[in-house]
Amino acid sequence: MDWTQRTSLLIGDQALEKLQSSCVLIVGLGGVGAYAAEFLARAGVGRLILVDGDKVQATNRNRQLPALCSTEGRFKVVVVAERLRDINPAIGLDCFPFFLEEEEVGDLLFGRNRYDSRRAQQGIGKIFAGDDRKESLTPELSGQSTMVCDFVVDAIDSLGPKAALIRSCLEHAVPLVSSMGAAAKLDPSQISTCDISKTHHCALARALRHRLAAFGIRKGFPVVFSSEQAASKTRPSEAKSSEAKSSEAKTSEVKLSEARPFETKFSEVKSSEAEASVKVVPGTISYLPAAFACHLAAYTIKYLISENSSTNNQPD
Repeated sequence: MDWTQRTSLLIGDQALEKLQSSCVLIVGLGGVGAYAAEFLARAGVGRLILVDGDKVQATNRNRQLPALCSTEGRFKVVVVAERLRDINPAIGLDCFPFFLEEEEVGDLLFGRNRYDSRRAQQGIGKIFAGDDRKESLTPELSGQSTMVCDFVVDAIDSLGPKAALIRSCLEHAVPLVSSMGAAAKLDPSQISTCDISKTHHCALARALRHRLAAFGIRKGFPVVFSSEQAASKTRPSEAKSSEAKSSEAKTSEVKLSEARPFETKFSEVKSSEAEASVKVVPGTISYLPAAFACHLAAYTIKYLISENSSTNNQPD
């Protein structure tokens, strides 16, 4: 029996064929991105490009799909790729086990050789560790100048690369959906999808709006965010005095790395005085990242199967 039968019963054969012929780029495989990748694979999306340089750590296990005792120390892209291949042996996968740098966004989106070379320089020739099947870049990702994907899911938690990816997508009319912060929240009913300009109660969204405003971007792309007031608790070992917090607040705007809070990479936001970063580790709960991923996957799938997807119209 065809494993996609139940999906076809819901959306129809034609829509399923659209998914099977689609390629989605997912950048960031932390709490949100890995779940989004699996939801898309189970829906029947035929090809995924996965990008994340992180390895599984013990502190990931409370909320991240690839995090198990048995997977600690392994690249998340490898763990996720193995899982997706076990779900759909025919799925096309290209995995890049390193963090996206701002200057490399164009190389990734257009499949230029410089991005491929970076993977080769790290000695990465296989998706699966210990697997004899060699996974090389397909022609779609081997130096051509056209777009390598039909849709982009942004689950990056570092402000610079996140903003750069969004800017490039908007510049080249690449459809995307972006995840805002999933940490320090408890109520999944307050998650929604909206334009970036309508977000509130989200430190990551605030920092992103600030960064993009410098390039004249204040609206025009969908995000998944929570309107819930963030919990204020942080790790006791990283608590700062109120005087220190007040001083830092005057000189910088803090970006909370909420999609992968225990491996935070805090990006600076320019202030009038200087650039500074403050390490804050917010708490997380098991189900919120997966709930965010549900919204990301739903938006992506509705776009891909819509009648007007080829003209980059966004779904309602």
